[in-house]
Amino acid sequence: MAKRNAIIRHLPAVETLGVATVIATDKTGTITQNSMTAEKIITSEGEFNVTGDGWMPLGRFMKDKELINPLKIPSLKKTFSISLLCNKSNLLRKEDIYEPIGDPTEVALLVLGRKSGLRKEELPEEVLDDFSFNSELKLRATLIKEKSTNKKQIYSIGAFEKIISNSYYYEKQGKKTRLSPQEKKNFLEKANNLAKKGLRVLALAYKDVSNSTNAVSPNQINNMVLVSIVGMKDPPRKEVKEAIKKTKNAGIRVIINTGDNEQTAIAIAEEIGLVCGKIKAYTENELEKMSDSEFNQAVRESNIFARVSPKTKLKIVQKLQEQ
Repeated sequence: MAKRNAIIRHLPAVETLGVATVIATDKTGTITQNSMTAEKIITSEGEFNVTGDGWMPLGRFMKDKELINPLKIPSLKKTFSISLLCNKSNLLRKEDIYEPIGDPTEVALLVLGRKSGLRKEELPEEVLDDFSFNSELKLRATLIKEKSTNKKQIYSIGAFEKIISNSYYYEKQGKKTRLSPQEKKNFLEKANNLAKKGLRVLALAYKDVSNSTNAVSPNQINNMVLVSIVGMKDPPRKEVKEAIKKTKNAGIRVIINTGDNEQTAIAIAEEIGLVCGKIKAYTENELEKMSDSEFNQAVRESNIFARVSPKTKLKIVQKLQEQ
């Protein structure tokens, strides 16, 4: 280890590493670069591409390969408002370099809103209360008030399955429209198609609330108005593919434990050479319905566990240790 310029503070750690048989890893920021860029938006008014890379808040909006003004499309304008206000991140500029502060997913949404030309401090709404992202609920929410009318709304962003299932309406040409079962299915299919391309997919929604509302809580995040689906690119780290190859050659099994969607996890796992052919990814919902023997079998066989909370990640590792 010394010859490889590695300093070991606790020598037994080397022995432990030498007998490792499984590496259980998160996906975002470990396998991927955690440098997210929003590049796809789907609303009732169509599918839109967003140009630009990294944290630079500069880019163009395209529909059918034609340049558009996104602020003239109601569903996009609402998307930007939610992206900017349901958000605790920040972006600092040092000469020509932008430095992100906060959660990378929220920074990507902040950059998306800034690309439209809008800025948080210039919006006609103000934030009254905030419910930070919850890994169990897989969403976050913010209570806002329109400065001119005092009208209040709850903005929410989260896992697309969660937000869509909580939505009974959708934004259509600036109006709240009833979301039929078929339309809900269509939105889910479009979101899954983005996930299959390896994109991280979120859904954005809002809800009108009474003027007497002064705080936001999880039990209020229902009967939402679905606004949009946003697909973010988070490419794998360049060194990961070679690292996976080395672990396989060393006889070490690698599994992905992620809170992200299973289709996104599968696409990334294929890209880095972790899996190929027929793949079965298990979600937390599926794992919770299993008996002990079925859970043991799933942990023994599968390399991808998606939409899992920290509690379930720990349970999977404990089962691996028992085995």
